[in-house]
Amino acid sequence: MRVVLTGATGVAGRAIARELKRRGIEVSTFARGKERAERLRAVGVTAIDVDFLECSSSQLSAAVENASAVIHAATRIPPIKEMRKRSAWAENEALRAEGARRLVLACLAAGVSRYIQHSITFVYTDRGSDWIDEATPTQPSKGQLSMEEAERQTRRFTDSGGIGIVLRNGLFYGPDCRSIDEGLALLRRRVAPVLGPKDAFLSSIHVDDVATANVAALELAAGIYNVVDDEPVSRAEYVRLLAEAFGAQRSRFLPPWLVSLVGGEDARMLMRSQRVRNAKLKGVAGWTPRYPSVATGFLDVARARASK
Repeated sequence: MRVVLTGATGVAGRAIARELKRRGIEVSTFARGKERAERLRAVGVTAIDVDFLECSSSQLSAAVENASAVIHAATRIPPIKEMRKRSAWAENEALRAEGARRLVLACLAAGVSRYIQHSITFVYTDRGSDWIDEATPTQPSKGQLSMEEAERQTRRFTDSGGIGIVLRNGLFYGPDCRSIDEGLALLRRRVAPVLGPKDAFLSSIHVDDVATANVAALELAAGIYNVVDDEPVSRAEYVRLLAEAFGAQRSRFLPPWLVSLVGGEDARMLMRSQRVRNAKLKGVAGWTPRYPSVATGFLDVARARASK
């Protein structure tokens, strides 16, 4: 089996590539330049020397030809200090919307039967303490419209006879995640690294569990699946567990009214309470997260980072 994976050098992509290789699956990814290609080959990933956003449609179709599946996991999330700038998100939005459109067309032209699109649980509405599943309405902010378009392209793939799968991921964390570095930097300044009311729920997922979910997706029926751990926690609990795992001090939350005033619609989206359920993926795929909660996950991340 051969899988074409975008974003293989990202934090989730690296974990997915490792897990696919561990299962004996050939992994190819898009990478421009000899140095980058050699780094990928060193870890057993075949580099395709094209830019999937800019190459011709025939080049892209040839690149994905004979693949059993294409997984679109590429992102360009800006550093936290740049997030308020709309321009900082331009490349990420292009990867989501235009990237999905081009990849879906290429898969259809090349006869690839399965397309897996990464998405996020932040698109769901605020449901307080109520559980959220795949049937819960979504309400993307302006900054998330590109994600909505990527999901629409996935449905288009299914409507055209393929198997289109959307994986709505929770908030990533892991030993190599920049979000951990940025979160710890904020904790050192006694500032909570998440936005929103203290009692609002947050759904997370360790990148190693993202990887096993992607392997499971190679056998799933078309549709939307939430990729989150078993135990969403309140933001207050999230911050407490992160601080305890790394020996940090207590921190203060930014007032939601101030975040909303400064950050606008996109900031309000990040403050939603989302207690997301993973029962569908667990039920149909037999998938179970290795880290059922950040309570165990953060401790493992702290140990892994300390051992480096």
